[in-house]
Amino acid sequence: MGPSIDFLGVQTQVLEPSPIPLVMCVGAALLYLRACSILAGRGRRIPVVQRVSYMTGLALILLATQTFIDPVGEHSLLSLHMLQHLMIADLPAPLLLWGVRAPLLYFFWPKRVMVTVARIQPVRAVWAWLRTPRVALAVWLVTLYAWHIPVLYEAALTHRLVHDLEHFSFAATGILAWWPLLDPTHHRVEGRIWKAGYVFGARMIGGILGILLISWPGQVYSTYGDRAAAYGLDALADQQVAGGMMMVVDSLVVLVGVTYFLVTMDRGAERTNDLDNPVVAAAIARAAQERGGSERDRASTPG
Repeated sequence: MGPSIDFLGVQTQVLEPSPIPLVMCVGAALLYLRACSILAGRGRRIPVVQRVSYMTGLALILLATQTFIDPVGEHSLLSLHMLQHLMIADLPAPLLLWGVRAPLLYFFWPKRVMVTVARIQPVRAVWAWLRTPRVALAVWLVTLYAWHIPVLYEAALTHRLVHDLEHFSFAATGILAWWPLLDPTHHRVEGRIWKAGYVFGARMIGGILGILLISWPGQVYSTYGDRAAAYGLDALADQQVAGGMMMVVDSLVVLVGVTYFLVTMDRGAERTNDLDNPVVAAAIARAAQERGGSERDRASTPG
């Protein structure tokens, strides 16, 4: 065990803090700034809103893992631990994907890494399979529910490496679940009816977990015991607050996500983006030139 901290006048014994989330967030920030610098050198400046979106996503993860939220959530308050999960998985994912949109995405990783990975066909095939909507949604839901099974949830509370694995899997599958919706390989996000349905269905299925925490007659995670009493809550009230937070976030995601994808449904952003791609534009110009040349040849040939 590590040192104790004082939160709202209560001394809480905590596990040794993990440097892994901090190192990963700092690394992600440096890669992002590097990509921005490369694009700036080519005359392409990333919009402020996009940069703020990405850095806000990283800041949420750091707040969740490097402040009092982590030790108090793992030791005393289920509600604070649930808030931590929301700040790692649900809230940062769309912000990060929005922030890394093309063209920045293509400069995020060093060129050598991109080329090496692109040449590994099994990796490309697995990634193409994972990012299909059905698979991405299924992986996210399985991960969400699996980690809330009491034996796995309580293992994460008592073992730091398991805790880090839990957080990493939440962050990774959160990004995966949002990938088909926001697809950062395009400069803009295209609205679709199926995307609105995807958001609604995902949050309704995931929201069942929040309903269970609110309505369950007993304490689901016995490891917490009666420690919430030190903060003026009994165990069931703490558990209900946790479930309520999940439902509030799910409701907000449905409201914002469904509205956005329906409102932007007819703008055809992805088709426009494809034309903006220099490679595609060059291919179209070359094809038009070749066709024009062949038509001139036919016109000059005697009938």
